[in-house]
Amino acid sequence: MKKAISLILSTTMAMGFATSVMANSTTQSIGVGVNNLGFVTDDGQLVMWGRNEYGEFGNGVMDGSNYFDFTNSVKDVVAVVCGYYDSTAILKSDGTMWTCGRNNSGQLGNGTREDSSTFVKVASDVVKIGAGEEYFIYLKKDGTLWGMGNSAERQLLNKYEETNVKTPVKLMEGVKDFSTYLRNTAVITTNGDLYTFGANVHGQLGVGSNSDSIDDVEQPAKVMSNVRSVSCGSEYMLAVKNDNTLWSWGTNVYAELMNDSSEEHVINSPKKVADNVLKACASRHNSAYITTDNQLYMVGENLNNELGLEKLYIRATEVTKIADNVKDVAINQRTVYTTLDGKTYTAGSQINSIGYASKGWKEQPYKIADEHKYTVNATTSSDNSSVQTGNLITLQIGSNILTNNGKDTTIDVPAQIINGRTMVPLRAIFEALGADVQWDGTTQTVSSSKGSTNVSLQINSTELHKNSETKTLDVPAQLVEGRTLVPVRAIAEAYDCTVGWDSETKTVSVKY
Repeated sequence: MKKAISLILSTTMAMGFATSVMANSTTQSIGVGVNNLGFVTDDGQLVMWGRNEYGEFGNGVMDGSNYFDFTNSVKDVVAVVCGYYDSTAILKSDGTMWTCGRNNSGQLGNGTREDSSTFVKVASDVVKIGAGEEYFIYLKKDGTLWGMGNSAERQLLNKYEETNVKTPVKLMEGVKDFSTYLRNTAVITTNGDLYTFGANVHGQLGVGSNSDSIDDVEQPAKVMSNVRSVSCGSEYMLAVKNDNTLWSWGTNVYAELMNDSSEEHVINSPKKVADNVLKACASRHNSAYITTDNQLYMVGENLNNELGLEKLYIRATEVTKIADNVKDVAINQRTVYTTLDGKTYTAGSQINSIGYASKGWKEQPYKIADEHKYTVNATTSSDNSSVQTGNLITLQIGSNILTNNGKDTTIDVPAQIINGRTMVPLRAIFEALGADVQWDGTTQTVSSSKGSTNVSLQINSTELHKNSETKTLDVPAQLVEGRTLVPVRAIAEAYDCTVGWDSETKTVSVKY
């Protein structure tokens, strides 16, 4: 483990509230955002700091002012997260989730795009909450993952791409933990597998590619197994495995990947970077982790002195020890960490002194609550996080075998990727689902029916018709070797099925 620090002197100091991304945290008791932060004290009091232009404090005030004093908001709170564009979500002790602040993309989840200076109830039976850029994601007690808000870059999966989702939608099942940040999400299933989805232009999904148009982001892609915790940064991720090893991947700009390089580069699959790590925290371009003996280490961007150093530098290019006896940490342009004996320390932009990035750390007169503990009652997930128990169809890219509930069937044309989408033989999928299939050679239209659901689509058309509804496909149905191939997810969703994707084995699965 490195303990030296290599520093580059900054010729300028960042002032004010610069545009950044929502910070991450090792605890739900602290949420550090772009323009504000919040934390929960040990008596359930929500305390906010920073800008309150859109009512993100949830205290009924919306006047555009910058508040540099800590302000009490609502009580009976166990968790808080601060979103990118000035919105806040909290979790109360009764398991209800509430949101307030900016609502330009429907991220408050109340069916509108109107801002709110008071908290509005969104959901019940919630155990964990998370925030990205103009969207929120939350986990329910039954292991289902939900989200609302902006999905322009697959933040809420491709089903909701380029839409503002104003009410919560279910994303996955079989989930026990997750992290989300800016435009991407990482999920840990009940069996410890790690899946990712969202934007991937910087390789942050860890699936061996840095393209966000390929099939591996169409549905959650499996990255690794035996994962205890994960933290999403803006362009990278950190994961701690059950053996206390720390892994990183994505884009390295300020040495945040901790892989012995301060040069900008992309690592698009996980690489081990440290041992004896208890938990880790990713942010914009800086990282923090706490060792098993409770030492806090940090590295990366330091434009606002968020690393709490005695001098102001652009970045720390090597991991350095910050403090002992540390319990939790949250980092963005400003950092909060707590100690095992109940103390709270802050550093970074404006939080300790108005007008500049102050040097060093300052103890604050608050005792932040312990991490909110929870359990999920989900059925143990299968090898694919999107699929739980039940009827299951699997097809591997390039294989002529379709497996339906353990029974193999040979198909004429294998599943394949066309224009970044998984295409499968339509008749084989429909028949496996128990649907009747008809073909009209004159119009080149295929139709199917199952119960009260009727589905039809035409060769070379991007329209799929389900009863009286019409859906636009990314890739049209097309003939390949005399067989009709269709995007598997569109067909599955037409019959209310769930599609999963395993990037390691290139296998698509359909739960029905």
